[in-house]
Amino acid sequence: GQRSERKKWFPLFDDVTAIIFVAALSEYDQKLQEDPRANRMIEAIGLFKMIVNHDAFTKAPFLLFFSKKDLFEEKLSTSNI
Repeated sequence: GQRSERKKWFPLFDDVTAIIFVAALSEYDQKLQEDPRANRMIEAIGLFKMIVNHDAFTKAPFLLFFSKKDLFEEKLSTSNI
């Protein structure tokens, strides 16, 4: 989600039973739309760390999924990590 909206989310998560976090592997070499200086993968890692360490989710299990594996594999042959 957009950076400016994230702080508004946390009060809505009082009764969370699990967190599903999805990160696109293929975005390792892409920039954010709202901040062309910021790498999408680095942003996703930072967001994941923030959510995992947030007090509202201390008892919630986390499921981390990596999507777009097919695009990631295609990029590996033409793009540097």
